[in-house]
Amino acid sequence: MPDYTTGATARDVWTYSKRFTTSIDASEELQIAADTTRGTYSTSYVILKEVAIYRKGRIRVTWEYWAEVPVTVCTRLFINGSAVGSEHCTDSLYAQSVEEFTTVDPTDRVQLGGRTTHTSGRCFVRNFRIYYSEAPEYIVVLD
Repeated sequence: MPDYTTGATARDVWTYSKRFTTSIDASEELQIAADTTRGTYSTSYVILKEVAIYRKGRIRVTWEYWAEVPVTVCTRLFINGSAVGSEHCTDSLYAQSVEEFTTVDPTDRVQLGGRTTHTSGRCFVRNFRIYYSEAPEYIVVLD
């Protein structure tokens, strides 16, 4: 008759491996906020806000922008210096809210650019926020 009181234990049989978060998904969960007001008189795009993302996946980005005086001002989202999404323009003196969705890779720089159509009035931005939820993956190896 076999001796079942000796031999393999649970420690010998099961190996648990945890993998760090490998992806993110756009959500309502605020992760990064750069809320200070920044402005530019430049008629070509200038990066006014920038954050680095150390995850891979989809993010939701929001911000507000407005004109100092009644001239057209525009904002646009950039990833590592390349424009993504739509250009948003207004001549309003009141903050306009924008929401964009985009994908990122680890170490990407998410940037907000702004410009004005006339140097007599600045383009202002504020409340640059990034939202996502972490989607952890766990691997359990049973051997």
